[in-house]
Amino acid sequence: MSVSTDGGTTWGPLGLVNVRVPRQPRDRFTPGIAAYGGAVLVVYGARKDVGPRVTMRYVTSSDDGVIFGRERRLGRTGDLTYAATSGGQRFLGDYIGVTASATTAHAVWCLSARPRLGAPGALHQVALSATFTR
Repeated sequence: MSVSTDGGTTWGPLGLVNVRVPRQPRDRFTPGIAAYGGAVLVVYGARKDVGPRVTMRYVTSSDDGVIFGRERRLGRTGDLTYAATSGGQRFLGDYIGVTASATTAHAVWCLSARPRLGAPGALHQVALSATFTR
């Protein structure tokens, strides 16, 4: 992440919002960012280097994004086995959003998962949301 104090004309140095743990490599992708009153919330998808499991993760900062807390899981785990395909590849999509107010933040995202009802192997995507309070 980088911060601009002049409306985006110039930007400060890049900083990490999450610290990678060498024992747990992950791909992190499709971030959503919201800020309000010095608090910054970053949500994103995460996937271990192998396997079909995908989770949503988030980190927060209460000091204008200078320091972020530890990465936390957001909601349940998804399974790319049930994701739609595009060009023969599994496609999770970029359906993610987050917004913040003075007292709460709201995130929405989609994950593919095994359908509870229906034919085995059917594609299945669910929309999930969460509310964070300060």
